Formats: sequence, structure tokens, C-alpha cells
Amino acid sequence: TVWSVMLFKSSGINAEYGGPCMKELKCKRFYQNCSNTERQRYVKEAFTFAWKNYHEFAWGHDHLKPETRTYDDELLGLGATLVDSLTALRLMGLEEFYSLSREWVKTSFVLVKSTKGSASLFEVCIRIIGALTSTYHLTGDTLFLEKAEEVAGKALSCFEDNAIPHMALNLRHGTCAPSVGQKCLYEQCEKNKGECTYKFCQSETAEVGTLGLEFRALSYASGDMRYATTVNKTGDKLLEYTAWDGLVGRYLYVEEMVFVQSSDVATGPGIDSYYEYLLKQWIHSNFQADRYKVAYMRAVEGIKSHLMVNVRVRKRRMPVLGQRNNNVTLTTELHHLSCFLPGTLALGVYYGMPKFHLDLAEEIVEACYYLYESQPTGLAAEMSRFKSDGVKPVLLENYLRPETIESLFILWRVTKKQKYREMGWNIFQAFERISRTCSGYSNIRDVGDGPLCSLDKWMSFFL
Repeated sequence: TVWSVMLFKSSGINAEYGGPCMKELKCKRFYQNCSNTERQRYVKEAFTFAWKNYHEFAWGHDHLKPETRTYDDELLGLGATLVDSLTALRLMGLEEFYSLSREWVKTSFVLVKSTKGSASLFEVCIRIIGALTSTYHLTGDTLFLEKAEEVAGKALSCFEDNAIPHMALNLRHGTCAPSVGQKCLYEQCEKNKGECTYKFCQSETAEVGTLGLEFRALSYASGDMRYATTVNKTGDKLLEYTAWDGLVGRYLYVEEMVFVQSSDVATGPGIDSYYEYLLKQWIHSNFQADRYKVAYMRAVEGIKSHLMVNVRVRKRRMPVLGQRNNNVTLTTELHHLSCFLPGTLALGVYYGMPKFHLDLAEEIVEACYYLYESQPTGLAAEMSRFKSDGVKPVLLENYLRPETIESLFILWRVTKKQKYREMGWNIFQAFERISRTCSGYSNIRDVGDGPLCSLDKWMSFFL
């Protein structure tokens, strides 16, 4: 279904009014010359608006579909949006909403209520285990610690056969298998038993490398060291291998723990959070786990030497964080997921990393912001190619991702440069203009000058 939004006439986009509720809106709100206090109030109002619609139309489910006012349960109905927003509710002082959410976690958070087979171990870890553990740290409420341990206890089964886990977690049975996206060269299943043997399976490096922080935090909070011991084996295995000069490939073989030779070398999908967690695991260890610090510093050197490319875009010099397809050809394609890196680099400098990391962060974030600035909607595409005549979207969708906004926030905290606040504010206004519907916010099919189409969904990380 195509729905439309009201835009400034200067945008050059002709909006046709449609959809179930857009006609009710006489105009979208735009906030000019606002004080910082007013801006904060508007952001809180946007969060409240989104949360209320989730509560009305998708309560206890994973994601709201705002156009059809329905929901999906991609994470087996674990209440991903509710759980993922617990800390935000508390930090914003929305105590009534927080109390409602806590009561749901207490009475309705059930691991086996869905008959669907399995969910991504990676997503369960970062959105459920991580969110529950973080809420415990923020509030001291042991309810959230108990629920986190309940989920993590099931997840430990994924590590039983190999230090590198399979990624499809069945919470009902506490078992793991290769996920749909994993390629296995050998698979044999016994008839009528449902028992399968998998060999030579590939996992994405980011999924494998983005488990340690949550499991270790859970061990330190609970005193049960099984979680930390398990992921320590995985982390140590990963650190034994790099594809090239501190960099890693996108795919690795689970059993042999070697990178697939044809893997892309980049900082985007399948790789991104591996680098992020190297730094954060060092910080979380109270700066004692130097193996992660060394690996992180080598990776930054590799990124600077092998993935950065200067492009002149409409006579403007633009350092772009590219990618090497099949570990060979350096392209000028920037995936939005890569925009986590400026914030990570700035965070590292705050904790004592070399000053040139901050210089690199400030270069990269300019290209990330230009992904937004260059499009008629003011929203970034999922992936774009930088060329001399402009930025051309390759993957046209916008998924309301947080990477650029988070990087701008951290850079402002570290540098106090007002321009980063202004960039973030401009992106927020674009979300308000383009993505806001009468029942929440929606992913967009095309950020360019094509028809404005809703993908009828927003993920839990948006809040």
C-alpha cells in the first residue's frame, strides 16, 4: 500500500494523500529555532507517541506495523520493542509506561509461547539478554536479571559442539541449528527423528563476535560464570584469526574457524559490530583485557590503510569508508550500518585511544551525514555509492537505523562541537516529516524522488 506524507514545497516531491489516516493530518510539525530544552521536549514527545501506539496496537509483540495497525513476532513474541525500550523509558522519566512494561515482563514474558521454530541467537542476545541485563544495571531490579538468565540458559546450548555457535536458537527445546542465512556444504538428517548433522557451515563474523559483552555482563551481575566462560572461548578463537592486516572477512567456517576466502572485507553488514565489541569488551573488562585492545587498534589501522577512499563529490572532498568486495576491489559504497564507526572511534578516544582515531571519526561522519543530506527526503538509504556527480542509493530503503544519530551524539559529547547537534536535529526532523504516520513510525521503501511507500514496520532499535 502506498501512503503519503506532507512535505515542504521546497522538497520538490508532489505528495498524493492516501493511506488509512494520513488525511487526518493537516500538516506535519517542523521545529525551527528551538532551544535545546524545546528540542529535548519534542524528541520525548516523539518517543511517547511511538510507544503509545505500540502499546495500543502491538502490546507484548515484537514489532508494530503502523500502517495496518498490526504486529509481527520475529523474535518469537518476546516483546522485543517493549524489552528493548525499558531503559529509555526509565531515562526519560516515563514511569507510568515503565511500570506497565515491568508488569508485562513479570507476568507475560514467556519463552515458549510461540510455536514458531527458532530465532536468531544474535538478535536474542543484543535485544533481549542485553536489554534485560542493562535494565537490571540501571534499576537494580532483580526481576530483569532473572529473566535475562532464563533466556541465556537456553542460549548456552548453541555453544555445546563448537566455540563458534550456530545461529538459529530454538527457545522451546534449548537447541541450536544453522540459521536460514547460514550456508552449509554438508547436511544429513535422520528420517523421522528430526536430528541433523551439519558440517562446513558459515557464520557471519558480526553475529559470532557480538555475543561477548552481554554474556559477560550477565555473569558479572549474576555471579554465574558459565556465560562468560563460554563466550571467552568464542572470543579467543576469533582473535586467533584475521583475514588481512587486522581486518576480518564477513563469513567464517564454524568448525574450522577460518574465514571464507571470498568474503567481503568491510565494516558493514555481517562485520560491523565485531569491531565495535572489540573496544567495548576492553572497556567493560575495566581495561584489563588487552587482547581486545590490541585487536581493535590493529583493526583501526587496517581500516585507515585499506578501506578509506577519497572521492570528490560535486567538487567537495569526501573521505568515504568503502568496502573491498571479495577482499579485492575497493568500492565507494557506504552501508548505513558502517556509520557506527565514528561513534566507536570517538568513544575509544574518550577512553585513551590515539588522537588520530578522533580525526578519522570526524572524517567518516561527514560522509554518513551526507547520506541524509543528499536525498530529497532527508533520509539515508540503506547503502549508497559516492560518485563525482552525487550520492546514488544502491539499496533504496530507510530502516530508521540509529548508527549515524548515535555517532553524532557521541561525537558531540566528546568534542562539544555544536554542528553535531545540528546534524542530529536535522535527521530527527526528517524522521518526523517522512516516517511519522498516525500510528507510529515506518520504514520507507525509497528515500529518493520516487513514490513514498511505507514498508509498514519499525524495528525495536528505533525507540
